[in-house]
Amino acid sequence: MSGSGVDDRRIIDIDVVSRAVIRHNPWWIYQRMVEEKFSENPEGVLRYLPSYGDRRSGFLVSVRRYLLEYYSSYDKSIGELARTRWRLHRIWYPNLFYVLRDDILKNVSPPAILTLRGPRQVGKTTLVKLLIIELLSLRLLKYVEDVDFRTTHYRRIFYFPCDILMGEREELLRVLMDFIDRASRISDKGPIMIFLDEVSSLRGWQEVIKVLYDDGSLNNVILLTTGSHSLDIKKSSEVLAGRRGNIEKSKLGSDSVLLPMKFIEYVKLLSEKFKKTIYNRRRKWFELDNRINILLNLAEGKIDIKLREFEYYLSDLRSLLDDYMVTGGIVRAVREYDEKQFISDVVYKDYADLVVRDAESWRLNERNLRKTLYAILLTKGSPVSARTLAKKVGLTHQTIENYLEYLEGSYAIFQPYRLDLNRKMSEYRKARKIYFVDPFIMHALNAWVYGYSVAFDESVENLRKYKPFITECLVASHLARLAFTALRSPMHLVENTVFYWRQDSSEVDFIFRLGKEYIPVEVGLSKKASKTLLRLSRILGKKGILTGYYDRIRVDERIVQVPIEILLLLA
Repeated sequence: MSGSGVDDRRIIDIDVVSRAVIRHNPWWIYQRMVEEKFSENPEGVLRYLPSYGDRRSGFLVSVRRYLLEYYSSYDKSIGELARTRWRLHRIWYPNLFYVLRDDILKNVSPPAILTLRGPRQVGKTTLVKLLIIELLSLRLLKYVEDVDFRTTHYRRIFYFPCDILMGEREELLRVLMDFIDRASRISDKGPIMIFLDEVSSLRGWQEVIKVLYDDGSLNNVILLTTGSHSLDIKKSSEVLAGRRGNIEKSKLGSDSVLLPMKFIEYVKLLSEKFKKTIYNRRRKWFELDNRINILLNLAEGKIDIKLREFEYYLSDLRSLLDDYMVTGGIVRAVREYDEKQFISDVVYKDYADLVVRDAESWRLNERNLRKTLYAILLTKGSPVSARTLAKKVGLTHQTIENYLEYLEGSYAIFQPYRLDLNRKMSEYRKARKIYFVDPFIMHALNAWVYGYSVAFDESVENLRKYKPFITECLVASHLARLAFTALRSPMHLVENTVFYWRQDSSEVDFIFRLGKEYIPVEVGLSKKASKTLLRLSRILGKKGILTGYYDRIRVDERIVQVPIEILLLLA
């Protein structure tokens, strides 16, 4: 019998963690066999060979598919994708996947420390696994094609879910030191690649990375951490100041955000017809710069010919938008609704429970969180102050501010302020609007606040009752995300990119900033623009955009009327 019960538990914990390390890195065991088989007969291994004009791109897609199918038996996240009706034929590859791939495999050099944040259940773990599959795929691709990406040995790639450590940051230090020591013995020119998932579940994880950085352990490491709250990024910036490594050439900088799929991504994922309409070999209409130019031209009254093409498909797009208002861009909800035309309670509950659990880790109170969300839901997008919200639920205005900061930091809500036209700045002393980042996030938190017995049925009913508010949320969120992507501004600083405007008792829903331009937008149910929108368009020197359920794009003297489906595709 051991002399110390604590020591016994410690040995057991180490054994549990060691088994988890092996379980979460199956390529350490199986990739050697894959590579040997592939090197002997590459085309014989690949069952899926698309006929792309670009041979290298075709092979890369084929190798990805092969490895996804192979590792679906050994990796939980990939296996969950394979067991759905979609299987591995429909996977959401967000644009961020390609940018992150370029950053870690081309743009940054070791040592480099990057973070990836986003809402709970948005798909951060899946994105990381897709990046690892890409690393393995590019290594295989070298057998048949030249590869202009950095590659590395499969045993120098490490994935670790930090939430299994139950808050023990010292254990994280031991795990990382052990892996880096083993990986450094493998002869390969590529960097050591480390992916730490949900690292924010470990309070003080930044100090672990600081220790490793300062002692030189990360000199040949590219490290990507994921988490679910922007407050953790703030802490990282303070503790890791001057220790982010060689990230000057990164397209994203040190911190990136994965948000739920936007409407255009939703359309592309669910409709092969629209995927071919939006994309073609000669020109990628989806590219950011192109969409920004189309929007800027719209504000001048110039209509891109591609937009006329979408007018023919408005009926189909409207049906997809109705579904998107139910599922939002959360992949789990999208997939289940596509399969069953229903979303089970557990999908709503899992998201809400994680938000509550995260709040408690920041020492916030579940009851006060519920009260704050209740007050937000009552406003339905109307301008409101923290004091007004506080009065509705019997809390202090400072308490409300604290909970709003948490919800904004967890990417559940965002808060546009009124625009001061003279200074082109938010008027922080005035009331703000509060919108939800994604429809499903709103539905899930609404169900948690009200305690719905069947969340899906209540969400569909609420969609009928509160469609104008949900539509406003969608437009606000898409404009904010377009603006913050264009300006590379953090989402929690949305008040620098999207505003509302009020004069006397009249209001324009939004003004969004693209570069130096400020474009007014009104979400209308009527066919006519308000006098306030007309007045504001004259002041800003831009045609106001009036969006709603219209049948075509129309240009008037001061207004451009745009069907909401087309505006969301652009944003």
